Amino acid sequence: MTPAIPGTLPAHGRGARVGLARLAVPAGLVLVAAGVFLVYPGLTYTSRRSVVDLGDFHASVEEQHRVPGWIGGAVIAGGILLLAAGRRRPSNRAD
Repeated sequence: MTPAIPGTLPAHGRGARVGLARLAVPAGLVLVAAGVFLVYPGLTYTSRRSVVDLGDFHASVEEQHRVPGWIGGAVIAGGILLLAAGRRRPSNRAD
């Protein structure tokens, strides 16, 4: 086993799990907020499509599209899973 570098977290064991749990809660909150933004007001984006190209004459159309609601639902579900994983208490067993 190689010696640990001072000031770093161990690559395995309880210390690494606690560090990930601290990141899971804020990441989960961000995902839930983003998912609510996607589901509630609906996010739209604009695409431009070329309709006619005849020599020097070019015609294009701008189309607005909405992001499907199921994407926001999936983002919310992922955020809830991260929140649940981050709030779990680490076990007291020795690794």
